[in-house]
Amino acid sequence: MIDERAFLAQLESANTDELSQILRRPSADEERLLEIYFGAERLQRLRSLALGVRRRALAKGNVVVLHGIMGGELTVFPTNQNSQFIWLNFPRVAIGAVGWLRMTGKFESQFDVRATGILKKWYSEQLLGLAADGWNVQAFWYDWRQDLAQIADSLRQQIDRWFGPDADVNLVAHSMGGLVSRTYILRHAQRWGKKGRLIMLGTPNHGSFAIPQVITGAYDTIRKLAIVDLTHSLRELCDILNGFPGSMQMLPSPLAMNGMERMYDAAQWSTWGVPQKILDVARASHEGLANVVDGSRMSYIAGFNQITKVGVNDWTRLDHADAYTDSLEGDGTVPHALGFLHESGTRIPTYFVECSHGALPNHTYVIEGTKQILATGKCNLPTSIPKARGAAALAVSAAARHVREQAEEEALRALSRRVRGRSRAVGDIKEAALSRDEIVASEMLVRSFLGDASVSSPAEMAPPSSGTPAPVPPSPAPRKTKTPTVTIAIRLVRGRIEEIAAADAIAVGHYIGVAPQYAELAIDRAISKALSGAKSADGKLLITDLCRRGAIVGELGQNFILPDPRKPGRIIVIAGMGQPGTFGAAQLAILSRELVWALGRSGRKNLASVLIGAGAGNLGTQDALRAWLRGVRRALYDAQGASDLQLQSVTFVEFSPGNFVRMHYSLENAVDVFGNDSEAPLKIAYSGPTKAALREAKRAAEKDAAQRSADKERKSFTALTGSTVEAEPMRLTIQLQADTFQFAALTAEASIPQRDTRIDPALVEESNDALPSAESFAKQLDLGNLLGRLLLPHDMREMILQQTVPIVLALDATTARIHWEMVATEAAGGNVDFNPERFLGTFYGLTRQLRTTFAQLPEPPILTERPLRVLVVADPAEDAPLPGAQEEGEAVAAIFDEFGQQPGRRVEVVRLFGPGQATRVTVLDQLINQRFDLMHYAGHCFFNKENPPLSGWIFTGQKVLSANELDRIDRIPRFIFSNACESGITPDRADKRSALMAPSFAEAFFARGVASFVCTAWPVDDTAALEFARRFYRGILGLHGDGSLAESLQEAMREARREIARLGPRGMRTWGAYQHYGDPNLRIISLAQTKRQRSASENRRERRGGSGLSGGRSSGFR
Repeated sequence: MIDERAFLAQLESANTDELSQILRRPSADEERLLEIYFGAERLQRLRSLALGVRRRALAKGNVVVLHGIMGGELTVFPTNQNSQFIWLNFPRVAIGAVGWLRMTGKFESQFDVRATGILKKWYSEQLLGLAADGWNVQAFWYDWRQDLAQIADSLRQQIDRWFGPDADVNLVAHSMGGLVSRTYILRHAQRWGKKGRLIMLGTPNHGSFAIPQVITGAYDTIRKLAIVDLTHSLRELCDILNGFPGSMQMLPSPLAMNGMERMYDAAQWSTWGVPQKILDVARASHEGLANVVDGSRMSYIAGFNQITKVGVNDWTRLDHADAYTDSLEGDGTVPHALGFLHESGTRIPTYFVECSHGALPNHTYVIEGTKQILATGKCNLPTSIPKARGAAALAVSAAARHVREQAEEEALRALSRRVRGRSRAVGDIKEAALSRDEIVASEMLVRSFLGDASVSSPAEMAPPSSGTPAPVPPSPAPRKTKTPTVTIAIRLVRGRIEEIAAADAIAVGHYIGVAPQYAELAIDRAISKALSGAKSADGKLLITDLCRRGAIVGELGQNFILPDPRKPGRIIVIAGMGQPGTFGAAQLAILSRELVWALGRSGRKNLASVLIGAGAGNLGTQDALRAWLRGVRRALYDAQGASDLQLQSVTFVEFSPGNFVRMHYSLENAVDVFGNDSEAPLKIAYSGPTKAALREAKRAAEKDAAQRSADKERKSFTALTGSTVEAEPMRLTIQLQADTFQFAALTAEASIPQRDTRIDPALVEESNDALPSAESFAKQLDLGNLLGRLLLPHDMREMILQQTVPIVLALDATTARIHWEMVATEAAGGNVDFNPERFLGTFYGLTRQLRTTFAQLPEPPILTERPLRVLVVADPAEDAPLPGAQEEGEAVAAIFDEFGQQPGRRVEVVRLFGPGQATRVTVLDQLINQRFDLMHYAGHCFFNKENPPLSGWIFTGQKVLSANELDRIDRIPRFIFSNACESGITPDRADKRSALMAPSFAEAFFARGVASFVCTAWPVDDTAALEFARRFYRGILGLHGDGSLAESLQEAMREARREIARLGPRGMRTWGAYQHYGDPNLRIISLAQTKRQRSASENRRERRGGSGLSGGRSSGFR
């Protein structure tokens, strides 16, 4: 397992060449971390740039990139302790690591703190963009707390180390980095020489009003830091930060703006304890740099139209944001009046981009402009503000910024609470795994100093003309940079991999520690037979022996190559797949990338392979194929960038007719998907099977499925043939023994041994009982995450999160009380809205089964040739009326009536609504004397804790129809939906419910022969219950109106939970109550019937010349 924090430290400290190498060839774990850190889109752009760095010829010249304040990584090296990465490390910041940054009154660090990197999140595109343009680029990182003079001297030393004492050097400096550069020019004028340029990006040459706000704690970055830091108060943070000379040297200069002399009087800052000594150092810095201006070698790129503090209107309230004057004449941090430089009254070349201060380094236009200035001294960016916005825009911007900052502060509060539980501020901190939430929080924290570009699309800019460049609009419609296309020929052949002839390389996959099987074993037998000249015994199989001796290991991405004895010049490649159970789409992309690159580099042209990754229990055909092609694309771009030889064709060999058909359609789709990718197109020349071959494969697949009903081939062929067989679910068995929760799992391909969690059951019960009364989705996430973390073994939890199939929980009477549907995969962090991907019950198809003799075997579809009979009972208790129950009953009945209007459907619905019709006698009369397939009950229920079998539905006079009465029924409905509330308990008193109610009801009904039972674990809201029922029944009956197939029960349950969760507080309190006991893949209608009917309906519409889809669509439903 990769050390995530160590890898991030390696990334931040990487030079430009090392950075490009990391981006070009990451391992699977590294790629996952890079995507979390940069985001998927930016990572793709960076990869393209990294390939450009690899292609560059002789360097155009030397460039040093300097970051701004807070843009450099700081690490503390405590005595006799391991180093600790402090800035920008959110978990450490949260537990008070800023305290390590404290400086003495002599402006020396109290602790051994060193600059160890440049934060690549905000400077990588600039670094790689310039390097790809042919410049020799180095990043200079520095301790931004220090005096500018001290930093400038370090810059001189580093420049000499990199380039020697005489080479010309260009400086590209963001924010504070520009002041470091000008101080370097002041102190080392001879080394600066007569050549080289300085390009400043938003440099506060005369200071910024951000700094007085930092001093007083009014600045948003400092307020956010106080929220995040669980150790230091706002005042304590100000005391630490106000000892940094580097930031104080960016106070507004009295030399550039009248009235700023007060900024340099300690009396002005008496409340915050700023010493006069540091203010004197700051003023001296401005005075020393006053004449360090050279319009022939210096340029400035400024952001504009960002709300910026440009003056002071109340010197008595400098700790309030409204004490400063706002304007759009700035980049959000630096006012133009304090950024621009003038030489003899003339402004140095200055260009404008409409973006914020922190966004400048990575902004596409800025990078392109920087390239042009480095080459010619000029660029195509406008030299004046093209369009200044007025007072109304200023007010709107101010309001928007205020709202954003408030929202971010609230999100940071939530995330800090989360971190509090993960880290301890003592000893060696065990930091949590890197998450996207952490990255987002870091971005929020430093947004004013560092930030993402407001325009993310790359744009091409014409090279500057020899004359004065004409202004261009600040935000023209960007044109995508043309990416060179790579090409691969793909063939699909039905047959056996060991019999393929037309290839100069054959590949199969291999897991660590697993003996050759399937395709690998077939190849092993074939080549071993060729070597021995006769049929070889398994004990003399070559590949098997190599595995046993440790020659073939199978680490992910590692290829073992051996000659094919059957054909001179051909090779066999055993491609490493890593540990069993860890191979997913990301890992498959790594495997194919390494495989294709290695074969191309060694001069091979044609590869034949099975679809590695799509074997039993692994990825689906389409997912595997797309992962394969992503790897192929990466390998070809790598080879193209290095002018290496490239593989020309891949032949996929598939023996299974069902897989063969699926692969064909997936490849046809992939031709369009990959060919139209604007970022990295892959042109696929696909040679598919003939129509006759395809028809034959379909017939063979159908025959196989019919002959082997329990075989996985038939199950996986569902989508093409209309088979009733579903994907095999993952089955979790959970039981409680004393104080130990025991977990075991069975998947389609593996049995996972028992894992134990020893924990106080009372603690689990308390956590579980808190869930129904959670007052927000964020609280549900936090409590659900707590419950999952308390219970699930780590490896079992990771295995669950990797599943793409339904999950069945086999529970005993105690573990069935746990609200597994609401177990969350992570805490809320800054998220306040419902996210279905974070709860087990809304992300997976989650079904319960009780570990009793009553648990049902998989059931055939309910709908047969005879009429579908449905009994709907609603609001039966006169003395306990439920306002929404009759409306729900009528809605359910109407849905079945609508279903019965479809051609070939016969549905009979019996309605028993209200206390007059729905009595215990009439309900039992119907159930005993008639036959029903389904029953829906909407009303109250009663739970008898002392004698659960006496629990049941409530009728007039508090009379109960219990499971005992159902014992008198010979033909119980196979499916029962009990949409009921326990009498006397309302949704706002959900914490009073009994966790035993739902499992006890389910057990009682299963004892009477019910195949599937849906019920609620606590009182539900009328409106939410109605909407749940509507979405559920429309799902299982295929009444979406969008051509979708009818859903299985587990699918309909998942979608109905999602539907009502979005209703607001009512749905938020209700969705987690619904539980399904029984067969997860039970269907009302088989897939075969559904597909036949849809096909017939489409044919009728074509004959009529009509359009559209059959079936109604209820407004607001998917």
